Amino acid sequence: MERRIHTSAIAENDAFYASLVETVVDGIVETLGPGSLEAILMIGAPARGEATIISTPDGSYSLSDIDLICVHAPSADRRALAARLGPRILSLNEEIGGVCVGVDASFRTRRELETVQPFISSQEMLASPVVVWGDERVATSLPEPRIDDIPPNESLKLVHNRIVEQLLLYRSVASAPEDYRPVASLLYGTAKLGLDSVTAILYLEKTVPMGYRERVDVFLYDVLERSHVRHLRDRLHAYREDLQAWAAFKATGSLVPISDRFREEQRPPELGRIAREQWYRYTEFAEICWRFVLGEVVRTNLLDAPLDDVVACYAGLETPARSGVRALKRLRPGASPPGLFSPGRVIRRSAFASPRLLAYVTGILAYVAMGDSYDWCTVGPPINAYCPFPLPKGFDELGLAGKREILVDRLSFFHESVLLGRAVGRGDGGSDDA
Repeated sequence: MERRIHTSAIAENDAFYASLVETVVDGIVETLGPGSLEAILMIGAPARGEATIISTPDGSYSLSDIDLICVHAPSADRRALAARLGPRILSLNEEIGGVCVGVDASFRTRRELETVQPFISSQEMLASPVVVWGDERVATSLPEPRIDDIPPNESLKLVHNRIVEQLLLYRSVASAPEDYRPVASLLYGTAKLGLDSVTAILYLEKTVPMGYRERVDVFLYDVLERSHVRHLRDRLHAYREDLQAWAAFKATGSLVPISDRFREEQRPPELGRIAREQWYRYTEFAEICWRFVLGEVVRTNLLDAPLDDVVACYAGLETPARSGVRALKRLRPGASPPGLFSPGRVIRRSAFASPRLLAYVTGILAYVAMGDSYDWCTVGPPINAYCPFPLPKGFDELGLAGKREILVDRLSFFHESVLLGRAVGRGDGGSDDA
């Protein structure tokens, strides 16, 4: 790597994470060859100096992944580059697996980066990219994203993504983790859920500072004081003092703010207990934020609406193509085009589904069902009506634990195949890049 990069506010963590990035970047350049690349960009929280590094009994461990964009030359064959890079990324993940959650790398040309899409992901990527190898002008020549161009449904997409990621941690909650690293990972997922729910609302309000601590401050002392969000302010009252502790943990990796915030006088501050309790508690936080964001998309106050009304508003966002597919399934089983949610294969980014708006009905309702707000009699009918994938025979006769297990399993499959764009085979349980 050609230059030292700033990745954390803590000097020791900064050096640790920067060395991981250097190892990964050197491996990528060695694999692809410097002639095929113009630059490698690091994006995400570490690019903003907010890498989450925890201190474990075995040493430092990064809960922040290493998210890179390989800017390749226009003449390079991207498919060939991807074929070479894939195995190397796997080996790099094995190499750093004991000290980092992992590395992810994608490909772009400079022209693609300069074509700004009105997505939150584009805004977050282009707001603070850091050149970790190659031509620094690649970053300085990128256009300035316009928050005003980002539509409200992008905030809904962000909330969705974090809720599903948190839902996929359910097995960790159920297994009652006590080891330090799994507990910290569980807390990290809850922190992302809470902080990115805040970020989603900030995008609706068109005011998004750079760092997590700044975002929480603006949310608490500016956005929540605005008259048109007074109902949200009332509903989030019990969570307001939490958010700064989550931001401090996310930005520094220190678990002290979390331990101090959720310490109880009569109970020792075991992090495992805190992680499990807050995971469940923030199901309700996520539901409140989901209702608010969805309400902004459909221009209706849904914070206190019956769940059936919320689901009806949500179902109205479904694409006509997907409605047609489901109608075919109801009229004649097997008549719909194969592949979308078939047992053997899932079509990547199918025209018959809207990952951003549709299929998360099941994810969110299943997530809410794990909290204390609703029982299955309330949540079950909408799940059966709007589930984007087939449920097994006898599903309704199962107990709540069995239903949750099946829904988490199916959502994991759906998350991998449709949202992450991976072709996942149900027969062998394996997956590979589509």
